[in-house]
Amino acid sequence: MNKTEIANRIQVDRKTINNWEKTKPELLRLVYLGLEAEKLLEKKRGEDLDLVEDLSIKYLIEEQNTIVERLQKITKLISQRIG
Repeated sequence: MNKTEIANRIQVDRKTINNWEKTKPELLRLVYLGLEAEKLLEKKRGEDLDLVEDLSIKYLIEEQNTIVERLQKITKLISQRIG
């Protein structure tokens, strides 16, 4: 992210960023750290959502297999009673 993008993101103009480099370097460092932390959190959130999706699909497949097995057992019992 360049200085103009950072200025837009935190709603200040580019001159303010340049001024902060000289007069408030610690503030600017904290802004950079915050933006980087935000980026890392977004990445982690995406990874977590992917994991939840994978686990949900796995659970649904297991549930489907369980239902199929139960239906097969019921079908077998019905066949035995009829036949």
